[in-house]
Amino acid sequence: MFTGIITQTGTISEVNRQPEGIRIGVKYPTLAGSLSIGDSVAVDGCCLTVEKKGKEGFEAYISYQTMEHTTFARVQQGRIVNLEPALRADSRIGGHMVTGHIDSVTKILSIEKREQAYRIKIKLHPKLSPFIAVRGSVAIDGISLTVSEKKENWFAAAVIPHTYSSTNLYTRQASGEVNIEVDIIARYIANFIGSQNPEDADKLLKEKLKKHGFI
Repeated sequence: MFTGIITQTGTISEVNRQPEGIRIGVKYPTLAGSLSIGDSVAVDGCCLTVEKKGKEGFEAYISYQTMEHTTFARVQQGRIVNLEPALRADSRIGGHMVTGHIDSVTKILSIEKREQAYRIKIKLHPKLSPFIAVRGSVAIDGISLTVSEKKENWFAAAVIPHTYSSTNLYTRQASGEVNIEVDIIARYIANFIGSQNPEDADKLLKEKLKKHGFI
């Protein structure tokens, strides 16, 4: 598990394409010293396993299945990536619970500077729309963001200067692809409601809302 709080970035130092996937090298000397073989690391939000490590970084294998659902299908050497080591049981959760399991690849529609902050506008695929809510959480390239606006085919989030400068967002431009992971709680709620009879689900939801004083 991860939190979506990015404090460091790395560089793709090697891309070795193989028949059923790719092996990448990630350069980040400081992080490498704290990792062990078998550790999980979120690279642009995708949970990868450290298979080799050295003084300058680590190597990880990406299967064909992961490639199909992430931006790693078109990864190039020199790309700046967001890095987050796996959450420790005694760590603070500053963002939200992120699994590292990417739901889809989508595109940046725009990045606009608003005084000191930034507004990032993201294309919203219909299949993910039920999981995106204003003031809800979403992970973009592993970055925990809060949804500020939502329309039929896009949503937006405000990005503070620190997040913009300490992640790979400063390298991104409109039309660039990003990994998106919806909030895990929203995913399970939607799955539960979808598995119920519509009338039963509606009744259950009303009972819960009444119980907690919303209606």
